[in-house]
Amino acid sequence: MKIRLYLDNCSFNRPYDDLSLLKNYLEAEAKTYIQKEIIQKNIKPKDSLHLACAIEAECNYFITTDDRILNKSVEKIVIIDPIDFVKMAEVYK
Repeated sequence: MKIRLYLDNCSFNRPYDDLSLLKNYLEAEAKTYIQKEIIQKNIKPKDSLHLACAIEAECNYFITTDDRILNKSVEKIVIIDPIDFVKMAEVYK
């Protein structure tokens, strides 16, 4: 059985909470660990969160207009801009 993962805004914001509380600290570390593989490709943490969610949801494409992300290559998902996606989709009609 494949695990599907989605991190909500609360988990994304956890590192900005009071990390002197053990629970907050551990949750922040766990959230960061989940994102580490993608972050290592020099993708910003917030962007890596979106990519991680798309990959875990087993999406085939990640559509973005962010040139920094479009210039990256990530396993398991195709990163593409909306125009190229529509062009590609038209070919398969």
